[in-house]
Amino acid sequence: MRAEQSSLCSSGRWNSFDVLKAICAFLIVRIHAPFPGGVGQYFVALTRIAVPIFFMITGFFYDNTVQRDRVAKQIKKIFVLLLQANLLYFLWKLFLAMLGSGSNDYIETTFTIKALLKFAFLNESPFNGHLWYLGAILYVLIIVALVDRCNGRNLLYAIMPLLLIGDLILGKYSILILGREFPYIIVRNFLFVGLPYFYIGALLYEHRNGIAEVFNHKRTHLLFTVAVFAVTSLLERFILVAYALNATRDHYVSTTFLAIAVFIFFMIKGKRLSKGGQLLSVIGKNDSTWVYIIHPIFVTVLFKVSSKIGLAKEYGIIQPIIVFIISIMAVEIFRKIKSNLMNLYGNRRTRMARKEYKPHHSTRYKHKTEDGKKALPELYENRENCCGCSACYAVCPVGAISMEPDEEGFLYPTVDAEKCIRCYKCLKVCAFKGDQKKKGYIKAV
Repeated sequence: MRAEQSSLCSSGRWNSFDVLKAICAFLIVRIHAPFPGGVGQYFVALTRIAVPIFFMITGFFYDNTVQRDRVAKQIKKIFVLLLQANLLYFLWKLFLAMLGSGSNDYIETTFTIKALLKFAFLNESPFNGHLWYLGAILYVLIIVALVDRCNGRNLLYAIMPLLLIGDLILGKYSILILGREFPYIIVRNFLFVGLPYFYIGALLYEHRNGIAEVFNHKRTHLLFTVAVFAVTSLLERFILVAYALNATRDHYVSTTFLAIAVFIFFMIKGKRLSKGGQLLSVIGKNDSTWVYIIHPIFVTVLFKVSSKIGLAKEYGIIQPIIVFIISIMAVEIFRKIKSNLMNLYGNRRTRMARKEYKPHHSTRYKHKTEDGKKALPELYENRENCCGCSACYAVCPVGAISMEPDEEGFLYPTVDAEKCIRCYKCLKVCAFKGDQKKKGYIKAV
């Protein structure tokens, strides 16, 4: 079992986390495409672990990112993804507005100072609310990089519990503790969600070996722990609803412990996967991010289609599953098209480069003129008759020959016509030439 744990922490991709990413992507789809009825609402309380786990996964692998010197690259990647996702939803909402009230009203109500300030400070996208995660993870990565430069990680470890408590006080338990509810975006951002869960992931990475040793023989206990915190999450919701204290922010005390328990379960699972697990691993690795981004579009489209054909009730029962599958299919189709276009563009560039590339074939000269002097030495008529040994360069008594790179970077002799005294020592020393007069290497200018 110790050898198994060693393989868990060795180099290579941690496939079980790809499976976890696929599951979390489905749970997020489930939030925006819930099962109908009260049971569906209670199930949402369990799905809220998904986004915290995404932050934890990023934190878990952050030290590895630092070691590979890829922090800046990761930040750039998330920044580009943030721009792409927001542009996509701007165009999508603009399209819907053109079908409805009009594009001018949409633009006026979207691009307000208040909306832009929320976007800048609270990660609330003006185009679609779920995109807050991309802004939050971008801010987290930038903050963590700056904190690590100042060796302040231990300070943030100390602050982490306070941020989690602040999320509860200003969020789910705000009515109970403060007697009022606050807008959930005050706590659903990089500060109260992103940073604490990122650092939980980082802490789990630091102690991964010890955790694995504890739970490797006690996976049943770990599953029991997951079940306990799932039940306590449902109980928290039941009590808060029963006493009319249930704030909109759907994040409970048990949510944090449930997320950690689920995370540890997949952490100790390591890289051994069943066939079903392998499929989920591929989905998690290749598709989970874009499934997260695009699924609300299919939630809207499929709901309108099912309503038009009179199957809204039946569709509602399987809505999250259908949305998840179609989102995966859309992402895979897009990836295939993108790959084909990249290959086509790459092949086109290669063909153009080949077409434009015309390497020299015979001896190159400098300052060559029709001056009536004796013929210049023809060192080679074909590049295949020159090995670049530089013997001609070495034997030239006046330094008229220089070794210069050709179009491919290989060194070939070049003759300076103004310096050349036509002694032909270069031809005599060349191993390729032999009988110069018989082979006609000396030609008129």
